Amino acid sequence: MRPLVVLVVLAAAAAADPGAGPPTEVRFPFVLSEHGVADVDGDGAQDLVAVGVGGEVRVSRRGGAFAGALDLPAPARTLIAVADVLGSGRPGLAALSPAGLTAYAPGPDGTFAGPGISVAPRAKFVLRVGRPRFADFLRDVNGDRRPDLLLPTGETYEVWLAEAPAEAGSAPRFRKAAVVKAGLQRGREFAGEDLSDQWEEAFRIPYLHFSDVNGDGRPDLVVADDKSRSFHLQKADGSVPPEPDVRLDLGIFRDTTPEASLTPGRTLAGGWDATLSVRDLDRDGIPDYVIAHRRKIWVFHGARDGPAFVAPSAILKTAEDLTTLAVVRLDEDEWPDLLLIRIEVPTVAGLLKALYFEWEVTIGAVGYASREGRTFEPVPKWRGTLRVRLPEIVGVLRNPEGVLNRFEDASAKFRASLRADFDGDGAEDAALLSEDGARIEVWRNAGGGAADETGLAGLFFSGEERVWSLDDALGWFAGLAERQAARVTGGRPPDVTLALPGPADGPPPALAAADLDGDGRREIVAVTPGAEGAVFRMFSIWFVGR
Repeated sequence: MRPLVVLVVLAAAAAADPGAGPPTEVRFPFVLSEHGVADVDGDGAQDLVAVGVGGEVRVSRRGGAFAGALDLPAPARTLIAVADVLGSGRPGLAALSPAGLTAYAPGPDGTFAGPGISVAPRAKFVLRVGRPRFADFLRDVNGDRRPDLLLPTGETYEVWLAEAPAEAGSAPRFRKAAVVKAGLQRGREFAGEDLSDQWEEAFRIPYLHFSDVNGDGRPDLVVADDKSRSFHLQKADGSVPPEPDVRLDLGIFRDTTPEASLTPGRTLAGGWDATLSVRDLDRDGIPDYVIAHRRKIWVFHGARDGPAFVAPSAILKTAEDLTTLAVVRLDEDEWPDLLLIRIEVPTVAGLLKALYFEWEVTIGAVGYASREGRTFEPVPKWRGTLRVRLPEIVGVLRNPEGVLNRFEDASAKFRASLRADFDGDGAEDAALLSEDGARIEVWRNAGGGAADETGLAGLFFSGEERVWSLDDALGWFAGLAERQAARVTGGRPPDVTLALPGPADGPPPALAAADLDGDGRREIVAVTPGAEGAVFRMFSIWFVGR
């Protein structure tokens, strides 16, 4: 495992010119698995909580050395979170393992040590995750300001609600309130000539989504499991029913038109399964649903009783197969419109020509305007075609790296960003990672604006047929990233630029914002790989006039 370098960029006091001070370094005492920030000692400054692959848990306060004595007993089968499970008013460490849910309270110095307090011994986590991993298994489900437990078991999720302790000062009690189906997504790989050489199995725990689906102000539980969606509506007392109030089976939505095949000269049809798009179409604060299968589209509006998928608000049918669709705003009104995309498969002659000559892919777009959020117009309001000319296939096969490098260069234009108040003036500042990951650029008072969906209308519905080369297409893609960055920065040069040590060809660092010194200003935390061990580096930055 490659070691990590953590860099913390601190906003400092007033200076005549913007800049950065020299870094201070503190070396990690183990191979890092996870890290997070929280004010575990209650002094108003967020601390860095580091967890090693062997289960070591150590804390760095205000950029100091890592300290603590906690070693998790089952690191390969443990999920961790930072939360106030014990109700002390200070966040602690929660570990979900085969021993159940265990809470570790921070000591007076803000560090952790064992043994912990077993608060839900029957909520056993039995899956092997390889090393301690942060996970979002503690969430306030019923709005009582206590973290509730969402326990993945393999094929289900168990919802354990936190209840008030039996007496003041004691640990809270957890009650299993519901079991919802949400199976793991598994994958297996092997390497070598024999199956016994090397096996690797991976799984992904599905994320439970809480969203108000009926406009009553209470978060409801929405479970996605393959082709089904289950909606558990939260009751007035905060309870979540074990059985869903509404079930959606996408498998029953079928267009009876004969199945389309991959035929040269015809539209590339979308997948066999129906797709679901969720959007508030009528702006009433309740999510609505658009289901599509090939040429047929169903529109369902949410209501105060919750979603219902029996009587659609509208049914639309197109004359040709679809490749994909999107519910986006295509004009200046407030209602989301319907955008249909068709990609045409080249003819047999076109495919043969593509081996040695430049060839074209035709992308057709059709837009249906919204009728004030209730349905969509039956006749398209917008039509457009985009033709993309691609290089000959034989040339790409001879030099695939050249094409891949062009795609990588275009994708590198999308820069990781942070928005936070770095100088404490109450206005949002912005930090962007450079394209090569070698520096962080900071702008003062650069909150930026929201993304403009109507840009898709300009792409497809400009009034004339566009013909693009591959470079034109990649240029538009890169330009989209640059426009996003310009919305954040206002097109100004950065006020502060910070160099990040480490190899320029390594993975890009991950960015986060946290107040690490308790002065009310957010600092920048950057995690990057390091060749000589994990190091905690601190920089001081300042803005003009601060």
